[in-house]
Amino acid sequence: MQLGWTQALHGAVEELTGYWGGRDKHETERIGKKYQWIAFHELIGVLQDHYWHEGRNRAPEVLMDLLLVRGLDIDLSFTGVDADRWPKGLPSLGLPRTDMASPASVEAGQAWTFERSDIPHVPDLVEGLADNGERWWVVHTYRQDDGYMDKLQGDGPLRTSQGAIQLVILRADDIQRLHDRQSAERVNNVEMGDGGWFHDRMFGQYRAELADGGPGLNSDADEIEDGRVSRRFSPHRGEYDHGGLKEHPSFEIPRAWILDGLGLKPAGPWACWFVDAADRPGLVDPEGLDRGEAASMINAEMLEPYLRAHGYVAAWTYWGEKDGGMGSGPGFSARYGQFERQTWCALWWRDEGVWKGSLWHADGEKLHASIEDGDED
Repeated sequence: MQLGWTQALHGAVEELTGYWGGRDKHETERIGKKYQWIAFHELIGVLQDHYWHEGRNRAPEVLMDLLLVRGLDIDLSFTGVDADRWPKGLPSLGLPRTDMASPASVEAGQAWTFERSDIPHVPDLVEGLADNGERWWVVHTYRQDDGYMDKLQGDGPLRTSQGAIQLVILRADDIQRLHDRQSAERVNNVEMGDGGWFHDRMFGQYRAELADGGPGLNSDADEIEDGRVSRRFSPHRGEYDHGGLKEHPSFEIPRAWILDGLGLKPAGPWACWFVDAADRPGLVDPEGLDRGEAASMINAEMLEPYLRAHGYVAAWTYWGEKDGGMGSGPGFSARYGQFERQTWCALWWRDEGVWKGSLWHADGEKLHASIEDGDED
């Protein structure tokens, strides 16, 4: 159905008004919605001309009462999750929950931050099997110790922590070199866990047929290219837009090269997960169901062959901070007391079925030489 919308006339302005903030931020939705309403009325006209409307307990009749759809808000955007349709039988992955007890003394809390024995072992946490036997990989998981901020603002001995695991993609020839460099130099890899945020595009546009594949490796870590498979999407379009879902949590969506390479699309306007043409789940994020700290995941049976064909390998970074010593008081009023914060990092990957990598005690102030995100979408 040709209604006048073209990429040449409208594509650039929709992208521009969606990207920048301010009072016109809602216009992207309005432009798209205009053409959806036109298409809707065109469809009603076709139905009236050629088909019968069969209502409940009523004889077939020509469809005349358009008030039947007066509450319809036509939009390609996200409408909120229907939890009943969440894919069944998937593994539950991610960092384990913790609730660390207060140490016996301030000194014991400080000493604990230098210990590595209780730091999560990444290879044990990033892969799981679905009920149908398919392997799934963690994309991103983050967790704080229970009561993290309260413990930091206590007035006695404390120990607490936070940590994150991030799936990153690298060239197979680069992974060992990156690991050796970062571990030897005690690099704080926290920025490798930044997967990037959404652009204000309508949710329905994140699909294979509309994705310009672009580069898979679009960031730079210590002069070695790496990439992400996802970025964050939020249905909250801004202060001046009333067409989105302001209170709904953000969630992970595939980047363009993954949409294109794996042939993914949203399972529906009510879904925070993506499927292929056969409706096989490819990327899911339980956070879209408001399930807090559950991990986003990607179907390894889909992703791994694609990576291998392009000379890429999947790897997982770990970043964590261990805090111990004396609490800083309410509102961090006694911030400069006896306190230690130690940073721990790791990089792990699998080579011919064997896990490789290590955990290192990082210099918290020593970040990457350069981190850039030149993503295409």
